[in-house]
This record gives sequence, structure tokens and C-alpha cells, in this order.
Amino acid sequence: MKIIYKILMISSVLLFFSCSAEITFEAEKDSCVKISYTGDFSGEFLQFMMSQNGEISDLGQKDFENSELDNQALKESLENSGFENVQIVSGKLKKLIFKMEDKSKKSALFMTNLLKMQNGTISVDFSYENLKKFYDNADEQLQSDLDLLLAPVFNDEKMSETEYLETVAAFYGDKMADELAESFIKLIIINADGKKQVQKISIPKLLCGM
Repeated sequence: MKIIYKILMISSVLLFFSCSAEITFEAEKDSCVKISYTGDFSGEFLQFMMSQNGEISDLGQKDFENSELDNQALKESLENSGFENVQIVSGKLKKLIFKMEDKSKKSALFMTNLLKMQNGTISVDFSYENLKKFYDNADEQLQSDLDLLLAPVFNDEKMSETEYLETVAAFYGDKMADELAESFIKLIIINADGKKQVQKISIPKLLCGM
């Protein structure tokens, strides 16, 4: 079974809203940035969020995890977000894998200063200000999808991680809050000179503005 849902626009520009995600940014000498993404979208919190768009039926967890995205729709979504040479390696929700490039620096990652590159050196800045800038420049549908996260960073609020997770629990239940609490993004940055950096960032921390 293949499904399409608008929430994928989030992954196409920010890339970190799966329960666990690994993203590699690799700088090339010609100023191109290669991006590799692996994410798990099979968790209950993501399943709930996607169901709010009315684009998936009530599937059992096993059926949901084995579902596949419409690869062509995802590819077009990423290309429309400014990425090039998009390759969908695996379209399964349990293990979504794609690769792409940003040669022109016109993707939302660069336009909102979440990602910068100078002289072959990549820097990532998921600051409160940059994430808020991304939200403010998103279209109405994407803002609506992001609002489901109840994230302080998108609502111009200040909140601790504990307060944020308590808010999620109040709206969506303890199980989904516990799942979100354990969610993370692993960033691998490889500069043009071959130097490598690895960061592991808590998603609740990210959504509270680091």
C-alpha cells in the first residue's frame, strides 16, 4: 500500500521529525552539499500527526510500518523545495532513505540559515530564531502541519523541555509524549577537507529552541 501525505513537506525541508533520524551533510569542493537522510516514521506520534491530514486510513501498526510512500510525489516535493539529484532509496515508513544535493543554496535549509557553508566548511544552526524564521516563511498548510507539534519555537513561546512534554502529554497522551521524549536527530557533517563531526540532538530540545 502506498500513501501520500502533506506532512512529508516537513521532512523535505527540515528533515528531523521522525522518531529517530540520521542526516549527513557532506561538502563538495565545488560548493555543492550532498545530503543523505535515514528516518523512522513508524512511531505512534508520527502516525497520529499524519492521520490528522485525513490522508491515511486506520491501519494497524504492522500495516502502517510496511506502508510505502509515493516515491514520485516525495521526489517532486523535495525538488520543489530546492534540492537536486533526488534519489529515493527506500520509501518505507519504517526506514525512509533518500539522497539529494543542494548546489544552488536555494533550499529552505540555506534560505533560513539553518545550514551554511563557507570555504568548504559546513555549519548547522538550529537556533530558535532560525526555526521561527522557517515557520514564518512557510505556507499556510505547512504551518498548520507544524502546529500539530505544539512546539514553543513555532509559537513564539519560551518553554522548558519538561513543560513542553507535559503540554504534549496533556493534548496527545503520555504514550506519545514519552515517545517524543526519546526522539533524536543524529547529524553527521563532513567538510570538504574530510573533517567529520557527529552531533546527537534531542528533538524536544530542538523544538524548545535549543
